[in-house]
Order: sequence, then structure tokens, then C-alpha cells
Amino acid sequence: MITSHFIWITLKKEIFIELFVKLLEYLKENNIDILNFQNILSLHTTIFYLWKDLGNKDVDMLKKDIDCFRDKLKNTRITVAWFDYFKYSKHWNQGLCFLSPNSNTNLTEINSFFKNKFKNDIKDNKNEFKEHVTLFKIKNNLIFEVHKKNIEKIIKDFIIKNKKVNIYENINLYLVSSKFDPQIQIPIY
Repeated sequence: MITSHFIWITLKKEIFIELFVKLLEYLKENNIDILNFQNILSLHTTIFYLWKDLGNKDVDMLKKDIDCFRDKLKNTRITVAWFDYFKYSKHWNQGLCFLSPNSNTNLTEINSFFKNKFKNDIKDNKNEFKEHVTLFKIKNNLIFEVHKKNIEKIIKDFIIKNKKVNIYENINLYLVSSKFDPQIQIPIY
């Protein structure tokens, strides 16, 4: 069951393997299940959210726009600047950890292009656009607090080691089913 479509910047997955493996090893060594990881096979920075029912006409129009942006983005460099959290606090039981990208391309302008072209009522499009790469959702903040320093050290070491590596791969259109965890995210263009 398709729940939505997205336009997003696809990232080079192979660069993130070591980070995901080290985080998973840490969780296993400590016998804790406190994180829901983003699907490493579809690491991305979301540009724009689209409705679940896209017609052929919409898809054809999106393909033309994406082709135009692919040409403009040929020399794009995106690196990992740092990491942060959405809605994270000791007292709130969930949060989301993300990497903050640094880009030589203004991704906000691409978001604005699609916002102006496809005025829709999807809640996430009404929020201020914030470039980010989701790493994981926190299932339990109380347990996370105990392990936070060690988990953050793994992330910091990854960023320091890869701070100059270009993680940009392409701009794509994906279909998504958020009925599963991790979400099923499949490129359709």
C-alpha cells in the first residue's frame, strides 16, 4: 500500500555503512533496542512531500522537472556538517536524530520550486524546510540518555572521518509505504 511520494536528494549509501554497523554493534553489545534506524538503502534529504495518488500526468511532469534539476545539480557537493535532534528531551519519550548536510547548492530553492508548483495541503510541506538526513528515531529516551554519550561519539567520529566526502548521488522521485518500520521507500524515477 502506497502512503505517499517524495522528491528527495538520494545519498551515497556506501559511505554510511560503517556508521550504521557501529551503531548496531553498540546496541547489540549493550543488549538494548532503543533505536529505529532509517533504511540505509534509501538515505536521503527530503525536498518535497507529494500525495499518495499520483497520476501518469503528474509523474510525467515531475520527471521533466527532475531531469531539469539533475542537470543543474551535476556539480553538487553535499557533505555532513554535524548532527542534531528533532523534539529530543529527557522528558519526551521519542525523538529523531539527524545529520545536518552542508551543500554548495541551495536545496531550499528546489523545495520552493516544488512548493510553488504543487500547492498541496500535506502538513510536512507547511513546516519550514530544514535540510536533514534522518539516522534514527529514539524509541525510549530514558534508556537513550544512559547511552547518549557513547552513541554520539560514534556519530561524531563518523562525521570527523567523512567531513569532506561528497554524499550527493542524485535527485529522485520515490514512492513510500509508511505502514512498515523501516518504511518501504522505492525509487520510481
